[in-house]
Amino acid sequence: MVSASIFLILIHLGILSYAEIYSLKTFLRQSLQYSRDMEVENANLKRMDYVIAEQRSAFLPEVNASVQYTTLGPSERRQNAYNQSVNGTSTKINLNQNLFNGLKDVNALESAKHSRQAQYYKVQEIRQRKIESALALYFKLLQVQKDIENQNQEILLYEKNLNEMKARTRSGSLRPSEVLNLEAAVANARIDLNTFENNLKLAQAEAATTLRLSDPQVVVVSFAKFSFSYEQTKSLVDKMDLARRDDLKSLTYSVQAKEENIEVQKGSYLPTLDLSGSYLVNSSDDFAQSNTYSASIVLSIPFPVSVKKSSELAKSRAEKAVAESEAKRKKEDLMKEKNQLVQSLQNNIKQIELLKKAKELNRKNVDAMGRDHRGGVVSYSDVLNASITYQKTLQKYDRALLDFELSCYLVLLWSADVEELISGIED
Repeated sequence: MVSASIFLILIHLGILSYAEIYSLKTFLRQSLQYSRDMEVENANLKRMDYVIAEQRSAFLPEVNASVQYTTLGPSERRQNAYNQSVNGTSTKINLNQNLFNGLKDVNALESAKHSRQAQYYKVQEIRQRKIESALALYFKLLQVQKDIENQNQEILLYEKNLNEMKARTRSGSLRPSEVLNLEAAVANARIDLNTFENNLKLAQAEAATTLRLSDPQVVVVSFAKFSFSYEQTKSLVDKMDLARRDDLKSLTYSVQAKEENIEVQKGSYLPTLDLSGSYLVNSSDDFAQSNTYSASIVLSIPFPVSVKKSSELAKSRAEKAVAESEAKRKKEDLMKEKNQLVQSLQNNIKQIELLKKAKELNRKNVDAMGRDHRGGVVSYSDVLNASITYQKTLQKYDRALLDFELSCYLVLLWSADVEELISGIED
């Protein structure tokens, strides 16, 4: 359900008639659906399937056939008068099968399979990163919309009190300088409102690019209710399992693929054994026919010293070392990222608790100021300033709640399945 504040924002921005309001679940799904990065990585995954099929074909024999037809011209026929079989056809079938090549084909196939697994988990990693970006953008839109709503309320409070202050100034019970001071505050508040509206347009433009929309202003987001509580935070942190990270799995399979590549290069130093055979049929126009066949087994022993082979083997070993270093660095980066997320979540909780107390104190202060003003102890400006401070505390509290919700989603997403997370979000 769309809150009344959303409608107020849409009316204020003049886009009520054609704006599309996105829930969190819809926004996340469409962010994945229209992601160019996802299209590229899925295409790469499909390409790896073809690479595996190509490697499997190396185990099959090579079979080819050739047909040759020969005929002699008139002059050649006269010279060949004693041999009337002047037209003939030759048909030949060749078969070649590798019996052993140092397990190069076996290791190449295993390398292709591991590379395919690495690409699969890379796709999952990209999905996760896209959802992280989409979550941050969605809550950014929410926050700016909330800022606009709160700023409009602040301006309404200013203007309401401004009219009362002008009336009191005319009656002589209030100094003109206090009215001037409030008018300046209204002007500054309108500048802040303009800044928030510009921030909203920038966020909408980013969202339109993500969702492939032509008009950025049609993007408006709505948040039904908060999904997380303080009591859930410990269980969320406990579920942050490094072993479930898809990016780490991708790098692990990449290391295995590099290891298989080393075995492929080692196979170049081993002998190879090949079987070849052919079957030849010759026929002529006098119906004469002859059939011949041949078969051979060839053992090839490579020269033990080869600069090219040594270089290729050294290159494969270096590529494996790089992949292992990348995996170690990623693990360290992920641990740092995990600690930062947990710290951010703890800071959010602490901030909310502090703002709760500040909110209650400011509310009591507004009530006390109202009583003192009625008793003639404090001025009307003092009451107004207390009300404005209370309003700004409420704004900070709203922002802290949204920050807490976003942090909870990011902690949950850190090692969770993307589809499971999206499916668990209520529309």
